[in-house]
Amino acid sequence: YWSRAEVVYPQLGGLTADRVSVMVVTRQTIGRGDEPEQTVVRTIDVRLVDDGNGWRFERLASAGGAFETIEHLNRAHEVATDPRIEMPDSARLDILAGLVSPVLLDVMSQLADVTPYGVTVLATGHPHNVFETDRQSHHTVGRAVDIHRIGDTLVIDDHEEGSPTMEIMRWMLDHPDVRQVGGPWDLDGKSSSRSFTNTVHLDHVHLAVNVRRR
Repeated sequence: YWSRAEVVYPQLGGLTADRVSVMVVTRQTIGRGDEPEQTVVRTIDVRLVDDGNGWRFERLASAGGAFETIEHLNRAHEVATDPRIEMPDSARLDILAGLVSPVLLDVMSQLADVTPYGVTVLATGHPHNVFETDRQSHHTVGRAVDIHRIGDTLVIDDHEEGSPTMEIMRWMLDHPDVRQVGGPWDLDGKSSSRSFTNTVHLDHVHLAVNVRRR
């Protein structure tokens, strides 16, 4: 067998002075002989470290899950098959496996009514804890999604005041089920903020939901 990988989108998962997590949406084609047999899209968590001579590969923290049930993707929840939501197959399998909160699925569906968008990661492929802390990530428990594209525009290229990304972040903050929004702006500017920004969140929008409906 042979395997060929194409990087679809690399997103920061965490960053310190000498270590970094990069969540890489990867299109992997597997084949034998001259013929490809299967193509899957998964998000992998690549860890890099600065050893004083530059950045080098440290370890693969997540390979994006197994794909034994890839043929059953056509049975996915309506969110997983919504043509307005682009996402890796690993994210679809998170939904199929029941790893994603129904509250988050509702918000994702409602967001698709506003604009098409591209998902980087749900649960599989994201660091288990908030990078370099002992705090469990909202992604780990299925209550968060990272979005790298709003409409046809990548978040990293959409930092203008009043841009579609900013307006979508405002929509998220107005949603009663949304607990936390991270992205290029801290829109509410409060110390105990539902909205936040930092270096890691300049290339995507992070959306986390409440445990249950109000």
